[in-house]
Amino acid sequence: MVSFEDVYKAERSGLVRYLMTMGADQYQADDAVQAAFARDLLPEVPGPLDSGDIAVLNEEEEMVRAAVAALPGRQRQVMALLAAGFTTAEIAEQLACDQGAVRQALARARDGLARQLGIDRRKPR
Repeated sequence: MVSFEDVYKAERSGLVRYLMTMGADQYQADDAVQAAFARDLLPEVPGPLDSGDIAVLNEEEEMVRAAVAALPGRQRQVMALLAAGFTTAEIAEQLACDQGAVRQALARARDGLARQLGIDRRKPR
């Protein structure tokens, strides 16, 4: 069985980073995550990640987080909610706008991120 400590260690940093992309500072994000863990039931989680690529992943994640933070407010909100797993319909409801506005903000955000990260979106993978 997965312990509380295991879940907390596995999920804490991702939740803090998500809250920071939504505008919280480090201390606010830490407090919010700690409060959430203090009152919520724990879900089942998969085993720990392989640590071999953690340094590379952390560096890439920091670059992406900085690029998202540099986006205009609405684009940053849309990207953060999309990354959290919300659909365009749910995002539109959350932001009190229509889905077309969400799709437009998402397209602009993706273009902005691609420019900031040096990604040519025209090239197939």
